[in-house]
Amino acid sequence: MFKSRSLLAIAACCALLAPRELQRSAADRLAAAIQSGTAAQLISQLRQGADPNWRFANGETPLAFAILTKHYRKAQLLITHGANPDVLDHGMTMLSLIAQERTCPVATIRALLAAGADPDQRNKLSSSTPLLSALQSGAQACAQVLIAHGASITATDAAGQSSLGAAAMGSSHEIVAQLIGRGADVNGGTAQHTTPLMWAALRRPDPTSSLGESVIELLLRHGADPCLRDEHGMTAADYARQMAFTERASRLAAACSTWHREHPRHSPSHGP
Repeated sequence: MFKSRSLLAIAACCALLAPRELQRSAADRLAAAIQSGTAAQLISQLRQGADPNWRFANGETPLAFAILTKHYRKAQLLITHGANPDVLDHGMTMLSLIAQERTCPVATIRALLAAGADPDQRNKLSSSTPLLSALQSGAQACAQVLIAHGASITATDAAGQSSLGAAAMGSSHEIVAQLIGRGADVNGGTAQHTTPLMWAALRRPDPTSSLGESVIELLLRHGADPCLRDEHGMTAADYARQMAFTERASRLAAACSTWHREHPRHSPSHGP
């Protein structure tokens, strides 16, 4: 009798554990399908009941795993089969994970947005939005898609960096122009009062292109103040001079002199 009760208890425990173990087994097969299987094998796993929002032992979801391993077509399949597009992976949003890729998988970012991903959902650590992540990473195609889908161009990260500041340092003339056209503040500074013009002054000159200079001219043409100072009292000309960009520094210093003449009552300093 005692033996029978023991066997029944063991059987009951196994019955309780079985669904979880079966889920784990399905998750392992799902991970394998993402990592090394075909799209058909992944679809088969999903149709057999594999959970597209399962959390693996390291906390990642299948969607995050697909994005991080650059299996973007499989990421799209997971999205169409119910993967949560707004899930966080160690504090990072799915859009921001993709936006870190300089060569942007445009189809996947569009699939996330079409599935309802929030283009302004922030990362937990840096408080960056996907657009800021894209601009800071130089992922210009991602930035273009996010801007077209209404991503906020006025949002700043934890350090006060704006989309225009990030774009001024490394994005194309077209993106900078787009942001300005949508109302980005050309004189908006970070917590250290670093303005978009100062970031642009740091761009490494390209002997085959005048892109860096054209971004500076674009900012100046739209009202960027070349006399503003950061928390250390440095102007955009000082930023260029510090990088040994002598010709650029001279042009920015001349622009500040012109600004003084045209705006005699304007205070030239944010900083000391």
